[in-house]
Amino acid sequence: MPPVPERQERHLERSEFRKFLAAVKADHARLYVMLGIYTMARPSAILDLTWDRVDFMRRRIDFTPPGHVRTNKRRTIVPISDDLLTELQKGFDAATTEWVIERGGKKVACIKKAFQAASQRSGVHATPYTLRHTGAVWAAEAGVPMAELAQFMGHDDDRTTQKHYARFGPDYLAGVANAIGKVA
Repeated sequence: MPPVPERQERHLERSEFRKFLAAVKADHARLYVMLGIYTMARPSAILDLTWDRVDFMRRRIDFTPPGHVRTNKRRTIVPISDDLLTELQKGFDAATTEWVIERGGKKVACIKKAFQAASQRSGVHATPYTLRHTGAVWAAEAGVPMAELAQFMGHDDDRTTQKHYARFGPDYLAGVANAIGKVA
């Protein structure tokens, strides 16, 4: 059996993200993008999110719907940042359904077309999953401990987080690189 190729994991630089976000035209797509980058939630968890699981008072989002059967893809409860709070309040004020990501009075089932359009307008290729990876890379670059990042992302084991994101940390392998000392 041939070896399985490693999945290409693309993340956006901050300038690319800003360019992409500026090209997102629809309000529901903008809210999706902001939820994706700030919560690092999986695309399906964002699309399944209802307003009753957004706790504005405690500033928490519970991505686990009632009755959800747990799989390997765990859904978590995450805090709401200041910037995301503003976006969520705008979305809540305009809401006509129970769904956080809605359009035309209906739940949005797929966000890919909005991403394709924004990618085309901005020249920045991004998919819904790119946001999860981008948020995790930015958190790692900021020095967030891998165990904390793993918990935030819903990884049961921080080995997954280490494997994909540790190399983006500011001190990644610096101890090894500097252990030899000055030789010349």
